[in-house]
Amino acid sequence: MNRFLEILLTRNAIVRNSRFVSMAIIGASWLIVASFAYAQVTTDIEPPQPRFAAIGATVAMAGDPAMAFFNPAGLTGIKAPSFNCAFTRPYDQNFLTVYHVTAAMPLPKNWGVAGVSILNSGVKYGGQSLSNETAVALAHAITLQRDINTDLTFGYAIKVMSQSFGTSLAGEDLGSSTSFGIDAGVRATLWQRTRVAFHITNINRPEIGTTEPHDLPAVVNVGLAYTPYRGVYSAIELERTLGNEQLLKGGFEFEVDPHFDLRIGIRSNPNRIAFGFGIKQIMNAHVDYTYLTHSSLPATHMIGFGYDF
Repeated sequence: MNRFLEILLTRNAIVRNSRFVSMAIIGASWLIVASFAYAQVTTDIEPPQPRFAAIGATVAMAGDPAMAFFNPAGLTGIKAPSFNCAFTRPYDQNFLTVYHVTAAMPLPKNWGVAGVSILNSGVKYGGQSLSNETAVALAHAITLQRDINTDLTFGYAIKVMSQSFGTSLAGEDLGSSTSFGIDAGVRATLWQRTRVAFHITNINRPEIGTTEPHDLPAVVNVGLAYTPYRGVYSAIELERTLGNEQLLKGGFEFEVDPHFDLRIGIRSNPNRIAFGFGIKQIMNAHVDYTYLTHSSLPATHMIGFGYDF
């Protein structure tokens, strides 16, 4: 594929028919994203959050601003304004980058927690931008019921998703498109140790594209998390993209020290293993890293930074 792109972007690939060149670049962009991208807007790009990727099962987690994408109901665990950002190059490919920036803060008068999250990925080769995808989510979560042993929370997110291509070798604009999506989820805590959660992505079944619109994937996640005692977190999750095979995810997080966590997780279709760690509670900041394997492609490295105000 790299050889194909190299040929495509050289002068030898410039043909007289500029429409053919434009179509070729579009096709190359989609081949790259479909083959190497690992989760987002139109190409199912997963936010590169190291902690979430290491544990794998994330739908039942709480207290992290990144939950705006994974399950907005989990925002209710946030007690103070917080911010984090993360970065990865999926499968160690230099031409593909993914960024995730997110922030959240509690609202006054028991109005819950509000969050904003921006996810962006781009494909560049030879100094030329081939494609760019961005999703901006505005999320809100609220507690529906709470007592000494249980609670029930609900969250939703409204997303603006856009996709754009660069210009052809002939200087023609290859176009762009925008769509809107709605996500929603619930999370329940039972006896302070067990959490169950349910999340649906793209409930409204949005489409993207102008000439030939196509459906954006609707994804259902169901998860169970258990904390046997402080410092140990375990979770399992079932993910189903409507029309595709289901994925099974699971993992653990161990607090080795008040400032250091170790994480390990697995996932299916394809089978992958993740190892990660987190350095936390250092002047209200934390740093996370995850190494995610693949059966045939190079491993993916993820790094993130966060701060609680």
